[in-house]
Amino acid sequence: MLRETFIKLLTNYGADPRRIHELWTEIEQHYADKNRYYHTLQHLNDLLTQLTAIKGAIQDWDTILFTLYYHDIIYTATATDNEEQSAEFAEKRLKQLAVPVDKIARCKQQILATKSHVPSTDSDTNYFTDADLTVLGQDWESYAAYFKYIRKEYAI
Repeated sequence: MLRETFIKLLTNYGADPRRIHELWTEIEQHYADKNRYYHTLQHLNDLLTQLTAIKGAIQDWDTILFTLYYHDIIYTATATDNEEQSAEFAEKRLKQLAVPVDKIARCKQQILATKSHVPSTDSDTNYFTDADLTVLGQDWESYAAYFKYIRKEYAI
């Protein structure tokens, strides 16, 4: 579902199949980094499932999807600027796809909001940051897996 949603999203912006494949491969490579245990494609898939369930409440679905795919694209446990780097990375890719400037700005704002997860005046941002943290309210087994993976990421 994750890959198919990405393909459909980029097709909406006129991306050709070769470019879509390149960008998807790039996302896969980043989220499959050997130092990632939680911030993986599974995390993105979980977010997509949760956000799809409330899609009717989301005002700008495309921007939410761009945020989903790029919010943790840059992730190093020792870095303090992962969100800023991810937002810049997203901006660069979205400009290449000719995504409207307002969507790019909103995507960057949503990615940056995942740094602190404080309430926003933008409901879509709140939906995204809430979904990003839902693991904290899951059943014990899910939460235990989460903290074990996070500990592995921060084992350094």
